[in-house]
Amino acid sequence: MAQAEATNVQRLTLTLSIIALASAALAEDLPVTVEDELGILNPQDTGREMLTRKIEMGVIDSVTCSLGINVTKNDNPELSRKLTRRCAEAGYTKAMT
Repeated sequence: MAQAEATNVQRLTLTLSIIALASAALAEDLPVTVEDELGILNPQDTGREMLTRKIEMGVIDSVTCSLGINVTKNDNPELSRKLTRRCAEAGYTKAMT
């Protein structure tokens, strides 16, 4: 019985440690994007914002088609339909798995 209690305490300790580390990581400030005459510092070149920006700008390539569908499908069905149509018209149907 004592061994089972010790294992449960260890599991609880590990779980709380993971939650604390995850909370600390989420609390960190994200790098600020700064654009000036020399270029862009910390551009948003990955993630949902980048894909949405590429779709709205009309940039259609195999990466945008393969990642954009899943990113936009649940959040923005209208943008997803727009992307699906553009990807199909550009011939990237294999990327839209």
